[in-house]
Amino acid sequence: MKDNLAVRWWTPVSLRAVVSFGWISLMIALFMCAVSWMRGDDSGLTTAFMVVIANSVIVFILPEDVPARPVPEKFALFLVSGVSMTVLSLSYILHRADSSVGLTLVDYWTAAPSMLVGAAAVIAASRSSRWFMGKASTEEALNGLARSRRH
Repeated sequence: MKDNLAVRWWTPVSLRAVVSFGWISLMIALFMCAVSWMRGDDSGLTTAFMVVIANSVIVFILPEDVPARPVPEKFALFLVSGVSMTVLSLSYILHRADSSVGLTLVDYWTAAPSMLVGAAAVIAASRSSRWFMGKASTEEALNGLARSRRH
């Protein structure tokens, strides 16, 4: 990758959006842990805690220096965490559906953000793989910076 300012300062907007919404999803996933703990639901608590871990990886894996030090493992970790969040959220909903109480509105409300952020992370990571690998061109970076400036 060429060492120029455009490439060094550009981060795809889709990845920044996933991280921004990931913070909200992380707070709601912590609430999901608290709800499962209050219900005495050990399996739900374990699943919710795994969602918190996968969500934390998505929020904290995207440092500003990814283009300067490309590491393919960060791309894989971001992608796997997104898939994990989606699958774990679905697993949580299915687990709650089989419980004695059944599904409640709180279950949908706590699982939906994690499911959406996980799916968005998978889509954003697949579209930004060149950026993660440090192979983004100057033209891509300039177009991305121009788009960010307009909006």
